[in-house]
Amino acid sequence: MSSSTWIGVEAYNMFDGETESSVSENCDNVTRIAIATKMLQIGMPVATVAALVEMDLQEVDQIHHSLLVPPSGPAEKGLQCDEEYLAKLFAYPQEYVCPSTGKLMQDPVVNGEANLYLKRKIDAFRHNRIRDILSAVPRLAISGFQQETEKLLWHAVDLGESNMDILKEIFEVAVKLPGDVQHYRTTLVKVMVDLHQFAELVRRFNELDVSVASRVFSLDQASALFNEVRMSMEPTSSDELHHIRMASGRILLQKQEEMGDFPRVAAN
Repeated sequence: MSSSTWIGVEAYNMFDGETESSVSENCDNVTRIAIATKMLQIGMPVATVAALVEMDLQEVDQIHHSLLVPPSGPAEKGLQCDEEYLAKLFAYPQEYVCPSTGKLMQDPVVNGEANLYLKRKIDAFRHNRIRDILSAVPRLAISGFQQETEKLLWHAVDLGESNMDILKEIFEVAVKLPGDVQHYRTTLVKVMVDLHQFAELVRRFNELDVSVASRVFSLDQASALFNEVRMSMEPTSSDELHHIRMASGRILLQKQEEMGDFPRVAAN
């Protein structure tokens, strides 16, 4: 590869997204795609690759997806997931890993300002990796790789480290996947409950099968949902609103009975 096509190809750090060079302006699109492919194959985040090769993020996403599930392969085998490429979505840069837990460090201890610098790099890596996983899982799910999809989603959850806003983003993607996603809906409801997003739960009550997820509510949360329904003017359909009021009332009654705060009526 000539110096006019690629400037300082050795000058980047493939994990933290920091680079000292990029593809030169006279690089043609075919070469850019080839370079982007190589970068993705060694584990660089999609966003970093897109910035380096000066390609649209969606274009690099398409390469990312085609590497994960190549569009062609042996006819007798059909679509195959590239296990080696998939494994890169689970890998951590060794310098970011806590030696005692084997997971990404939360609060790295180095020295002085180096702590903050390393934490920013780890946070950037975490953000980029979750983004790349959420980009990839629809392609996997549509292609029939349910087990791989499930593993990647829960890996993203692990990366999210109980950040409820990130968890909501993850499960918003999960509930739109093909197949049985009820367990993802229930988890999304739980996340929204913990975020006190009761108005949104009322608006999306039927979409998310909130009544099926009654077990995730505490008594106080069930009461908050019921009060939100009582005050809500949405959805505009009176029949639908009546249904939601009845369903949220049953959730509250169930929680009251579980806590002993609402006596059962003895059968005669």
